[in-house]
Amino acid sequence: MSDRGYKIIKELCGEGEHVCRFGVTSQYFEHYVIVPDGDIAYIDLGGCLEDTLHRLIDSGYEDEIYGILGAEKDADFDDDAVDIDLGYAIDGQILYMEK
Repeated sequence: MSDRGYKIIKELCGEGEHVCRFGVTSQYFEHYVIVPDGDIAYIDLGGCLEDTLHRLIDSGYEDEIYGILGAEKDADFDDDAVDIDLGYAIDGQILYMEK
């Protein structure tokens, strides 16, 4: 992810939240999602992905969605894709998440 993408996602974090990085099976680089503070083992990852997607769109950063979340709109992915919302999905399965 570019420095610009990290700065964008960091600026969208609110109080009680932080940026978490994750990797997927179909890509060689990491992506980022906003999650609540606390143990990441107990978060609603789908909800966090959807919330981050909407924050990016609402803040005018729709062109940065692929670089930050790794999500594409209306792409023809196989059954392993992670559906988010509004036609966006991540190709592949999430392998790991780290603070």
